[in-house]
Amino acid sequence: MIPRSVGRFFRTLFCSALLSPLPFSYAPTAVHATQMPIIGEVMWAGSSLSSADEWLELWNDSDEPLALAGYVLRGTSPSDIVFDETQTILAHGTFLIANYAYDDIKSVIATSVQLVTTAVSLSNSQLKIELFSPDGTLVDTAGDGTTPPAGSSLPTKTSMIRAIDGSWISATSSMNLDNGITDFATPGFCDACGTPVTPAPTVDPEPEPVAETTTTTEPIIETPTSTEPVLEPLVGTSSTTETITSTSTETAPIEPIVETTSTIELPIQAAAPIEPVVTAAPTLQESVPTPLLLSLRLRTIFPAPSSGQEYIDIDVEAGTNPLQALGWSIKDGTSIIFRFQESTLAGITIDRMIWRITFASAHLNNGGDSVELIRPDGSVAERMTYPTTDRDKSWIKNVDGNAWIIDPPNRIVSTPAPTVSPIATPTPGYPPTIELPIIETTLTEPIETVPIAKPETKIKATSPKPTASAKPKTTTTVKKTPVKKVTTTKVDPAPPLVTIDMLTQLEPEIRVTLEGTVGTLPGILSKNQFTLHTPDGRGLLVRGTSKQTSPEFGSHIRLTGTLSLNDDGLSLKMLSKDKWVHVDGNESIQPRIVDLLAPSQEDAWSLIQVTGTVIDTASGRASLELGGIPITVKIRPVTGYRAERLSKGDTVRMTGIVDTRGEEPLLYPRQTSEIEIITHAKLAPAGPMKTTWPAWTPFGAAGITIAVTEGYKRLRRLTKERKLKKLAALAQ
Repeated sequence: MIPRSVGRFFRTLFCSALLSPLPFSYAPTAVHATQMPIIGEVMWAGSSLSSADEWLELWNDSDEPLALAGYVLRGTSPSDIVFDETQTILAHGTFLIANYAYDDIKSVIATSVQLVTTAVSLSNSQLKIELFSPDGTLVDTAGDGTTPPAGSSLPTKTSMIRAIDGSWISATSSMNLDNGITDFATPGFCDACGTPVTPAPTVDPEPEPVAETTTTTEPIIETPTSTEPVLEPLVGTSSTTETITSTSTETAPIEPIVETTSTIELPIQAAAPIEPVVTAAPTLQESVPTPLLLSLRLRTIFPAPSSGQEYIDIDVEAGTNPLQALGWSIKDGTSIIFRFQESTLAGITIDRMIWRITFASAHLNNGGDSVELIRPDGSVAERMTYPTTDRDKSWIKNVDGNAWIIDPPNRIVSTPAPTVSPIATPTPGYPPTIELPIIETTLTEPIETVPIAKPETKIKATSPKPTASAKPKTTTTVKKTPVKKVTTTKVDPAPPLVTIDMLTQLEPEIRVTLEGTVGTLPGILSKNQFTLHTPDGRGLLVRGTSKQTSPEFGSHIRLTGTLSLNDDGLSLKMLSKDKWVHVDGNESIQPRIVDLLAPSQEDAWSLIQVTGTVIDTASGRASLELGGIPITVKIRPVTGYRAERLSKGDTVRMTGIVDTRGEEPLLYPRQTSEIEIITHAKLAPAGPMKTTWPAWTPFGAAGITIAVTEGYKRLRRLTKERKLKKLAALAQ
């Protein structure tokens, strides 16, 4: 017989085992298992105000504040950023780290910055940011040491944002930026916070059959106003069954409110179990929320703009709200290029039943690509694969909506286009993927070269018939004229006229036409190079051609060229066929303010004015100190000024063109009037000269003359004394 105390002991041990959270029975949630910050958004390209306006932010996607004490951020500055106990991220909040505060004139941020440090320097070609926990564990990374995975520097400054699935995408909307800023970024906003990936709805196991049978054929009542499948468990005692109806339209699994609509008295028959009702055990397919059953269709794809931005138009049903499309996405041949999220809906242009999605950077390949419209469950609603597409051509659906055709880019039209397979009423499941054929026909069927070629063949056939006369000469002239026409058709159209302010918004290697005022004399820069300026002092380096001399200083010209972007920044390259011409107009250029410590891309080749102290001078150059900033001044012979006129310690004011390509800025004055000495260096105080030479010691040319004369006199005197001594000796 077991003692009573031993029995109590085993009962206590058994209950403790049931109640204790053993490792094999503990299941934390996937979203809030551990609180750790992640790198959420990185603005590595700078802003449209300054290329040094770089920032990044950490996210806290949890329900509790997160202390950053001990965390280390590496790869954002020359030295690691170590957080202290005063720095915390709020629940579902952000921690913004930037070079400038929000009220700085070089910052586009319109929200508070939690950490301001001028050491932020994010690489555009070798980005790798690492976040370490206090114990040294690598928590998160952004980039792998190569080109950033998302974001853009041209034509629009665009940040890269962490998507819900952990990948990086380019920002497609703007938030918390100053008014008038066209950059794409959302500082201070956690794009993926508050939208955790929720697990699939749990399907309750099918209830055990109740030993009850019905003797009525009356159907179970369902409210027709709900589009959701209704869960109708059998509720009641052994003698009654209650029918449950729900009018809720919630998209999540529903905890229905029980409302007794009718009570049916059923006799008890234990012999046969009740047949299971189909709606008693809902499947996952039946629990699909209503917004997933939208009917979205591709309408227009514009992949090859010569200027401007790519876009995709989507047809929607009347009354559809963009919030209903949350979870949908658009994918090209390699990756997702747009997601319907709350942070991206502001970038959609809506015109009745047409949504236009514009892309800030190039995503669609001109040489052929595919576009897929993907539902939230990952299935493809529609796919379109297009071949090589010429510039300024777009793909649209034909009138019948059963094929794709090529067409010039069209504006948004308010008239709805016919949909291919409209969904009249939501039904479980999805229709199959739509993939329409492509009809490669152009709008201009006749080609001018065809009728031109036919007369040439006729002329060749009839030319042998006439004898040697003037007719063969006419045939030769006829043969020459088509050649001239062909060559004229090959001439490129005139590039679009743009301004210097617009250049940072354009893609490299694009042909443009510019107007501006010449800001340098020939000989200031390298051979066949000059600068072009706007009235506010902004400049652009023009690499001219040896076929044409550089224009005169101060002249207003128009020129064509190719926009070039490399490690030295933006410049305009003129080919041998490019020319500059004088145009009417006379604009004066005003110097502008430039931050020489952190000049932006727009500051290169600007006209500036500085005041500083001469540190050193040499042949053709001088070094100035501008409040702690060194700058080298190159004084070319064409300015007519000699650098030797400057002395160490002089305070000078200089105006010229600034070259920001090197580690230290260079200033090129252009005329003598642009170098002004404000005060000379202080001379040594007057006083007696300290020297070991006698006061009568002569110096200079006069001293040499006196020395030679006195030496000659002494030599004559010595010679005379020797003669006298010799005569005296002979006389004795």
